[in-house]
Amino acid sequence: MVQNQEHSIYYCIIPHVTEHRILMLQIGGRWSLPHVSPFDDTRSFFPEDIVAIRQALDAAFNIEVTVLRHIQNAGAVQICELENHNSKWCPPPNGHWIGYSELENLELAVGEHQAVLKTWFAETQRAETSTMRPPWEQRGWFDEAKVWMQAQISQLGYEAVGPVAQLKGAWSRSSILYVPTTAGHLYLKACFAMPPNEVDVILALAERWSKNVPSILAMDIERRWMLMRDFGDMHLDNMSDDHWHAAVRLFSEIQIDSAEEIDQWITLGCPDRRPGQIIAWMHQLFTDTFALTTGSHELSETELANLHAFLPQLQQMCKELENSDVPMTIHHEDFRSGNTVVFNQNYLYYDWGSMVVSHPFFSIDYFLNRIRRPRGMNRSDWIFWIEDPRRRAIRDAYLQPWTRYESMERLLEVFTLTRQLYSLYEAIRCYAELPYLDRTSPWAKNIMEYIPRSVREVLHVKNVLENNNTKSTI
Repeated sequence: MVQNQEHSIYYCIIPHVTEHRILMLQIGGRWSLPHVSPFDDTRSFFPEDIVAIRQALDAAFNIEVTVLRHIQNAGAVQICELENHNSKWCPPPNGHWIGYSELENLELAVGEHQAVLKTWFAETQRAETSTMRPPWEQRGWFDEAKVWMQAQISQLGYEAVGPVAQLKGAWSRSSILYVPTTAGHLYLKACFAMPPNEVDVILALAERWSKNVPSILAMDIERRWMLMRDFGDMHLDNMSDDHWHAAVRLFSEIQIDSAEEIDQWITLGCPDRRPGQIIAWMHQLFTDTFALTTGSHELSETELANLHAFLPQLQQMCKELENSDVPMTIHHEDFRSGNTVVFNQNYLYYDWGSMVVSHPFFSIDYFLNRIRRPRGMNRSDWIFWIEDPRRRAIRDAYLQPWTRYESMERLLEVFTLTRQLYSLYEAIRCYAELPYLDRTSPWAKNIMEYIPRSVREVLHVKNVLENNNTKSTI
C-alpha cells in the first residue's frame, strides 16, 4: 500500500490563523497554492514526507507550520492541509490571503484545484468534519499535545533543549511528535481509535519483555498518547542476516510465551482473528459487492463467481489451520524489518497498535512479504516464489522455536497453509479497518483499493491449488 511517487509536487492549503482565508501565490498572472518539491528520490509514504514538506516551506517562506492532513493523492501531485502556528507571519510579495468569494474570479494555474478548494471552504465554513477524522488532523491538536509533552518532561525532571516538532502525521493511524531533551530525544505517539489501545498492549508486553518493547515514560490512556524514549535507528534493514534470524526467533518466543494469556489479550481489546473468525469475516466480505467492485482493482462477475465457488475450500483450509497443534496467540500485523531495531544489545519491536489474536504464522508471512522483491516480479508471484534462499532461511529461523509443538516437516505444512490463506487475511484485515477511517482521506481510498486487489490474489491461490502446485510456496 505505497504511493511510489517520484519528484512529487506538494500543493499546500495554508489557512489564515484567525480568518477564513487561504494563502495563494500570484505567479505569471495566474494563481496557485504554495507548493514545494523537496525530494530528489522516489518517496513511498506521505505521512513520513511531512518533515521534508515543513522544512521546504520554512526555507521558501520562513513559515512555521505542521501538516494536518493529506487531502488528495494524484500520483506525483499531492494536496495537503497545513496549520500556521505564527499569527504574525506575513505572506511574500506575491502572496495574498484569499477568501471563498474571491476564488471564483481567480485564474488558477491548476484548474482542478478549484473543486478541491471549494470543498475545503464549504467544509471549514460549516465546521463539519468526518466523525472518524483523527484529532491530530484538526487545528489546535499540535499545540495541545505540545503543552502535554512539556508538562511531562518537567515532571520527569528533564529539560527540553529544542522545540517540539512533527515527525509523522497526516495519517489515520497515528501521529508522532518529538523533542530533544537533556535525556535525549523523546517521542509522543498518538494512536487511532481502532482497538486495541497500543499503550495497553505495550504495558502488558513489558511485564515479561520490557527490553523488547518501547519504554513508556508517561501516558494518557484515554487520549491514546504515550511519551517514549528514543530507541535509535539501527533497523534490521542495515544488519546482517544473522541478526534477521535472531530477531525472528526471538519474536517467536514472545508469541509462544503470550499464547498462555490469550484471554488477557482479547480482554485488552485485541481483535479475535482466529480461523473461526476469519471464516465469519470471509462470508461478510464476499457478500459485500460494493467493497469488491470499487476502484481500479474491481472484480469482474466471473471473478466473483469463482470466489464464491472457492469459499467452501477456503473454509476447510481455515478449519485445518485451527486444528493444528500450533497454538493461537498474538499476531503483530505490522511485524517487519522496518519495525525492528537493535537496541541495548537486544531486539526491540514497535508499532504494536495493530495487534490481534490469530495464528502466529501470519506474522512471519507479512514479514517475508515486506522483503523487497526482485525488480519486475509481481506481488502474487513473489508470495509463491520458491527460489529465494534468503527468505527460506528467515522462515526456518522463525519456525525453529515452534518445534516444541510440531515437527519441522509438519510446521512447514502449516506455514504453507497460512501462506495460502494470507491474501485472504490481508483483505479481511483492511475490510475490518474501514469503520475506523475517514473515508475522504487518500489512505482510506488506498485501503478500499487494496481489498479487491488482495481478494484477486485469493483467486491466484485457487489457480495454484487447481494446478496441483501445492508445494509452490517458500
